[in-house]
Order: sequence, then structure tokens, then C-alpha cells
Amino acid sequence: MAYKNSKLYLYTLDHHIKIYDFSGDSPKEEGLTNPYSNHPFRFDEKPQEYIWKRKIVIAESGEVLKILSLKKRKQKETNEEELLFYIFKMNLESGKWESAFYWR
Repeated sequence: MAYKNSKLYLYTLDHHIKIYDFSGDSPKEEGLTNPYSNHPFRFDEKPQEYIWKRKIVIAESGEVLKILSLKKRKQKETNEEELLFYIFKMNLESGKWESAFYWR
């Protein structure tokens, strides 16, 4: 979850992002105005990879960024792992999540 400008952003177990507005007397879920509501985030790991951590952050622009930390086994015979790091943002025109940054 992330909080910015009186809004709470929740990444749900079914891979959606819900937004709650806390600027009024009581919190209200943004339904129709939430550009992320009908666009779940999906990521398919490659062989030998697994998702280690998932985070969301809110950029200065107000965009939601999805951050994934993955671990990849270097060789089957060893327990040595490599850390992979991805940042995704949603293209608001297409409604698709796109890789904005990759680090290994």
C-alpha cells in the first residue's frame, strides 16, 4: 500500500489497485475515476525465477509504479541467486502495464 495526497492505494491479492480517498469526512473508494481498477497487474516469471517482493509507489506525477524484486537461481546445482529488479507503469492510453526500468 502507498499513501499520497489524502489517497490510499492498495495492491490487492487479485492483482488490482484500489484507491481510497480520505479527503472528506469518511473514506470513499474511487471506482469510476480509478484508471487502474480494470487493469490487473500480471507478471510471468521465467524458469528459475520467483517473485521475492512486491511494492507500489506513487510518483511525483501521481502515477502508480509497480516494483518487483525477483530472485533467480544462477545454477541448478547451487543455492546461489541473482537479484532482479523491475519497475512497471501503466500506459493509460492502452491500459497495459509496461516495463519502465530493469536492473540486474
